[in-house]
Amino acid sequence: MIAGGSGIAPMIPIIKSILENEKDETLIHLLYSNRTKEDILLKKEIDSFAGYWNFSRQYILTRIPSDTDFGYHKKIFVAGKRIDLELIKSQLQNLTQLKILVCGSKDFNQTIVNILQDLNISQELIYVFE
Repeated sequence: MIAGGSGIAPMIPIIKSILENEKDETLIHLLYSNRTKEDILLKKEIDSFAGYWNFSRQYILTRIPSDTDFGYHKKIFVAGKRIDLELIKSQLQNLTQLKILVCGSKDFNQTIVNILQDLNISQELIYVFE
């Protein structure tokens, strides 16, 4: 899942549906982009999902200097950058089955779709919330 700002809204019920179904073995990785840590919507709820074996998240903060120290949270926060080709590529390594859900502003969605196309991800594997 790749979300920007309020684009997290449609992701939450999907995440809950998967996590609450003990028979569902879908692995979820959320890349969630915001300007600052304070802009992260539903952070407490998203962080609570991390207690499930099949959920992980990474917050991307575009307006924080990259030298900001998040201590042990460095795996959770990427600061001072946007979601880009290298970040997405690193998340897709070793995946054999894939479905990518994208939601954000119109420009955000188009940027992410362009990156996914550059990575030769089939359009059939990408769902964009409009």
